[in-house]
Amino acid sequence: ETIVINKNRSWKLFGFDFCVANNPQPDGKPYWPCKEYSTSMHVLAQPSLEYCAPEIALNNINSTDSDLFALGILIFTIYSGKPMKMFGNDYSAFRRYANELNQRKYPPMNAVPSELTESLKALLHPSPHLRPKLHDLREVNGDTVYVFLRNSNYF
Repeated sequence: ETIVINKNRSWKLFGFDFCVANNPQPDGKPYWPCKEYSTSMHVLAQPSLEYCAPEIALNNINSTDSDLFALGILIFTIYSGKPMKMFGNDYSAFRRYANELNQRKYPPMNAVPSELTESLKALLHPSPHLRPKLHDLREVNGDTVYVFLRNSNYF
């Protein structure tokens, strides 16, 4: 809902309502505060659980690695037509799903091109520190980002 692809095939990102600024810790390590999901607030007033990383639900931790997980969900969604799971505002279902991911239980990836499957699983790894870094994606499976863009239905 927050990604628009224009007629020139440029991706425009919108909906930065839930962005937070880096609040470095005293030791200089980056830190992005993460508010816990509240079932008392309307679903539209909170980030979409479908694209949230498991560490947000399980440990209330948000990082650039969490964004890579969301990128993995986006790639999966583009190919399959829907996110891996739909939660609405069911936070307890999201927490159960986060625990399932810790057991590396992924949905079938039949719609995803075979050359992307391993890279996608790496992006969806339940441990944030084991996900590839953004600059490493070009080296995974021979230029994953290019393969993703070339093979998606939007190009």
